[in-house]
Amino acid sequence: MRIYDADSKKSLESITLLLTPSEAKDLADAAADLAAHPQKHHCHVHDGGFTREIIVAVHTADNLSQFDAESRRVIDSP
Repeated sequence: MRIYDADSKKSLESITLLLTPSEAKDLADAAADLAAHPQKHHCHVHDGGFTREIIVAVHTADNLSQFDAESRRVIDSP
């Protein structure tokens, strides 16, 4: 697992997500869909006003080439 802050270009050790029940369902549905279809490689989950988003990605050996260089660097880092 990697938690990455694209703005600061730093990996984070932990985050806290404060979600409404609807947002939690959207995140769970998106994660389940990615687990079943990793070739999609990522999805965006937005809040109701589209002011905040969570980008969720699933990487495999088969889809790693779909990620940009920075994402591959983060995935490969210890």
